[in-house]
Parts: sequence; C-alpha cells; structure tokens
Amino acid sequence: MSEIAVRRALACCALGLFACAPAAPSVRAAAKEGAPVTAFVGVAVVPLDRERVLEAQTVLVRGDRIVAVGPRASVAVPAGARVIDGRGRWLMPGLVDAHAHLVREADLQLYLARGVTAVRNMFGAPIHLAWRARIAAGELLGPTIYTAGPIVDGESPAHDGSLVVRTPEEVDGVIALHRRAGYDFIKIYSGLSRPVYERLVIAARAADLPIAGHVPRAVGLERALDGMRSIEHLTGFVDALQADDSPVAGKLDRASRQRQIDFVDERKLAPLIAKLRERGVWNCPTRVVKNQWGAAADVRARLARPEMRFVPACTRATWEPEERSPAAEERAARALALDDRLLRALHDGGARVVAGTDPVNPLVVPGYSLHEELAAMVRAGFTPFEALRAATRDAAELMRVADAGTIAVGQRADLLLVDGDPLADVANAARLSGVMARGRWLDGGEIPALLERVAAAMAPKDYFAGAPPLVDGGSRRDFAATYEISWKGVRFGGERLAVARAASGALTIDAQTFDPHIGRLTTARLEAGAAGDGERLVIASDGADGRGRVELVRDGTRARGRGTLLAGVEVAVDEPLPDGALLAPDGFVAGRILLAPRLAALAVGQTLDVRVRDVALGSAVELRAHALHVARTGDVTLGAAAARRYELKPDAGPPSVLYLDAAGWPLELEIEAYGATVRFKRVE
Repeated sequence: MSEIAVRRALACCALGLFACAPAAPSVRAAAKEGAPVTAFVGVAVVPLDRERVLEAQTVLVRGDRIVAVGPRASVAVPAGARVIDGRGRWLMPGLVDAHAHLVREADLQLYLARGVTAVRNMFGAPIHLAWRARIAAGELLGPTIYTAGPIVDGESPAHDGSLVVRTPEEVDGVIALHRRAGYDFIKIYSGLSRPVYERLVIAARAADLPIAGHVPRAVGLERALDGMRSIEHLTGFVDALQADDSPVAGKLDRASRQRQIDFVDERKLAPLIAKLRERGVWNCPTRVVKNQWGAAADVRARLARPEMRFVPACTRATWEPEERSPAAEERAARALALDDRLLRALHDGGARVVAGTDPVNPLVVPGYSLHEELAAMVRAGFTPFEALRAATRDAAELMRVADAGTIAVGQRADLLLVDGDPLADVANAARLSGVMARGRWLDGGEIPALLERVAAAMAPKDYFAGAPPLVDGGSRRDFAATYEISWKGVRFGGERLAVARAASGALTIDAQTFDPHIGRLTTARLEAGAAGDGERLVIASDGADGRGRVELVRDGTRARGRGTLLAGVEVAVDEPLPDGALLAPDGFVAGRILLAPRLAALAVGQTLDVRVRDVALGSAVELRAHALHVARTGDVTLGAAAARRYELKPDAGPPSVLYLDAAGWPLELEIEAYGATVRFKRVE
C-alpha cells in the first residue's frame, strides 16, 4: 500500500461523521413575530464596543435578536418572558474562533459549550454549507459558520481536496466555484505561484470575495499585503525578516526554510508591522497551535488535561510526542519564543489581530483552545479587553458581519453569562453560567449534559453505523468481512467489504472506509473482469474535505474515465495501464484481493513481481504506478485460523505483510509506519 494509504489507515477510527453527533434538543428558531422573550435582569453588561461595564442592566432578547438594553429600572420585562437572574454575573458577546476546521458534528456542540458562538471555517466543503444552513434555520445546534471554500493551492498541494491552480487562466474557475456554491471567502495556501496569486487578487476583488490564508512562499509577505484580508499563523514573517546576508533568504526548498530561523533580523519587524497596519491586513496568529512544538514533557502534560476526553483516542495517539534531539528541542524552543515576540510586536505596533486556534492539529481542542489563545494574547501584552475584542467585535469586522460582536439593540443574540468580570481577568470568560446562540439559551444545567453527550460521541462505536449498506453486483456473495485497524495498540477504525461473483465468474468487490480526522467516508466498487486485473473502478468520497467521485474503465493499455474531484472540479482521466497491471483503490484492504489468485500458486520461498496502479481521489485523480515484489515466507496460525504469510515490498513506500486464509481471502495486513505497525485485522 502507498504512503497515503498508511496515512488514511492511521486516520480511521471508530468515530464516524454519521454516528458522532450527540443527541441535542430541537433548536428550530421561533419566528421573530410573536417569538418568546428572554430577559437577563440585573446583569453587568460588557458590550465590548469599548472598555466599559454597564451595571445593573436588563437585556431583552426576542427570537435571535437583542431588542432592548438598559438600566433595570427603565426596561420593562414583558409578561410571559423567561427571566434569567443576572445579579452577580456579567453578560458579554459570544466568542468567535477565527481559524477553525470543522470535521465532526459533535464538535459544533463542543464549541457552544465553551462559549464559542461563531467560527470562521478555513477549509470548506459541501457538508459545511449544509451545516451552515441548518444552524441558521435553527435545525442544528452549533455556532454560526462563516466558511471558505476548498483550499486554493499550487502544484503538489499540501492537503487532499485542495483546488490546484497552476496557471492564471484557471483562476476564473476558482471564482465561479466559490460563487456558485456560496462560500464566504477564499482560503489560499503556500504553494501558489506569484502570477496565479496576482490574478486571483484581481478576480476576487471583482467578485467581492475576501482572501485569507497562508502567505504563498513565491509571493512573500510584503507583496501579499496588497491582496490578503487576513494572514494565518504568522506565515511569511520569518521569510520577510531574513537578514540581508542570510544564505537562505527567498529559497523555497524545505532544508532552507528550516534554517531561516537562524537568520532572523528583528530590526525589520517594526516597519513591516507598520505596513500591515497601513494596509489594514488582519493577523490570526493561532499561537495555541504551536504548543505542539513544546518539550515532550509539556506535550504529555497537555495530553493529560480533562478536555482531552473530547478527542477520539485514535487522534490522541497521533498527538503523542516523539523524542527529539537536544538540537531539535532547542530549535523548537527558539521558534516558540520568536512567535511570542511576534505576537507582542503586533500588539505594540497596533496591527489588527483576531483570535483563532486551528483545531484538528495536535493539542487543539475545539472551544477549549480559544480560551488558551486569549490567555496567550494577554501574556503577550494584550489587555483582557483587547484580547476579548479580538475574539468578538474584531472577528465580526474581519468577517464583514455588522450584526454581531457586541451587545446592542439589533445585534444577533450570541451571548455569554459568566461568573466573573472578564475585563478584570480574561479567564473569567470561561466561567460560564449559560450560553445563548442565535437566541437559543443553554443554561448551567444543559452545558454539562451537552459536554457528556459530546464525550460519549468520542467513544468507539460501530464504524459504519448510518453508512449506506454495501451493494454487491453479482449473483451470489462469495465473501464478506470487517477489518479492525489499530496502531500502537489503539483502535483506529475499520474497513468493511463484500465480494460477489457474477454468472460469468468475474468478481465484484464493494468496500467502505471512514477517516474521522477529515470526516470522509470513501466507497469503492471494483469489477475484477475476466482476467482478474480490474476492469472498472468507481471511487466516491464525501466528508469535511470535499465530495468527489471518479469512474475508471480499462481500455486496452489505458485507464480512461471522468469524475469530480473533492474540491468539486470535473476532471477527465486518461492514464497508462499496461496489460497485467492491477487496478485497485488506494487505502483499501479490498484492493489486495486481486492479488490472491496470483499468490495461490506460490510455494514457500518463491517470489513474484506484480505491477500495480493504486487509484486515489483527492486534489487530483492519481494512478500511482509501482512494482510490487511479493515473497511467500511461510505458514502461520492467526487465532484459530491457518494463514499464508506474504511480504510485499513496493519500489516506493513502506513494505507490508499480507496474511491470506486457506481460501485466499485477507486475514490481516500489517504496514510499518510512524515507528509502529498499522494492523488491519479481520474481526468478522
């Protein structure tokens, strides 16, 4: 199996997009006319329009809007209103995580339980548009979503599902896709070329689509200021701060970029920040995501925190720190210290800053991490008011939202009732007595219950509960199995498959896998054909990194077909497929079933070379060509079953070991990866 197959195997766990959402009360919003009123009475209001507290106020909410704010003595509470005693408490706007990645539906509720009532989603897909609509309609409990479309990247994109843009002429298609789908802004990444970036800036302005994301390496920070609305993670800063005599300045290779921290000239920082301020470019530093660079002991301490129960065990396993050399530890510590100085310099220089966290990365737990980010901002010199403003009013301005971010008549009713003055200590924003999201009130009793439902959603469940049933295309089913996937002793998910035999004798293989880290269900149908090499292959994926489908047919010595990439772009495929080469889906045990007839005749000690085209659907349809050297090494017993053992060594990628039962069906598959063994084990 290829390297991407290993990554997907590690990603699979028992949590599924269709099985992970905790049950929640109906949140369908009442019509504004005649909607019931909620009254916060006697509360200290922290409106965050400026640094002030309004004592002994009454705030009225009807439907999803604030309809009155004033002294308790002057605001009448309508008969029949729900009254919330605010005495001794503070009412502030709901928080915004300005750099979120939405994967699991359960995480939407986790955000709310920690006071995050809106998110800026930085990698969009059709599922996020559906969640956005359902939340706005009151059908789904969660924060208001503002979402980018698929990441826009250059050649060799960093993430599956990206829109790959190689030439300026392809930019119009990017704009059309975003407008047709209804995404709120464009997220760009590091690999864009300068000509593509410059054309994208012009086209995005014409379409009124803001650009946010990573500073493309080929563009550089100063040039990027002319087109980006926000810069994420302080990307581009280290490159822009290279000393005049830096031997790695402007170099794009990985080794040079790793050395750039050794040649930073911080005297260049003040004029750079002045340009950021003058151009009005926002910065979302996501300081909290860099905690993964910390010393191994610090990382382990964070992994022991109570909120880690809201992270699936398989994900936590991948967050365990690796031992690093003293030199690597020292370099990581310097990088963290530099980030802290950059954050302080942004504040001192008057740059525009919002708070975001970058969840799905190690140690970043949705909702909880935003409070860590606020604390980091205060340590860097922000006052509590400035930090909270960055996560409320300023975030709304960044997203061009006029009716959120403060407490005032007409504003959306996203509110936090807290048990301490947040302007005195930013940590008080986490002392929640209740959360209101779009007028839906969660009181102090509902929040713990909601957290318990989220925790329950993280527990291992039936991998495929709610998934479509397997469909076999033959006249009889020859084989069906489910495989459990584990790594370092932790369950990472599974694959299920069914094999049917047509009247002609040809096999049809149907299979499903699920990747919880990106919320992707992938299905494959492989028709083996008369020669058993793979005549037709259909792969479809749907999840948090996009929705796509491709169908390939063997046509002589070519694989031809059409499909839609995860980013929503249509594509035609015409690739070499030599006679005898196996056509199989990448990342599936099912793909190795085609090997069985060829391996049946091998005696112990004999070898065989097989040509393989493993097909992956991501930012492109990839047919990965490799030669597979197979050796039968002996017979073993797995549990109560006798098994034939084969070592599989591709010319590229990790080796693996395949165990077949007496009938030739896979029992286990083992792959060495990331310092341990990924094991696919047949369990039923």
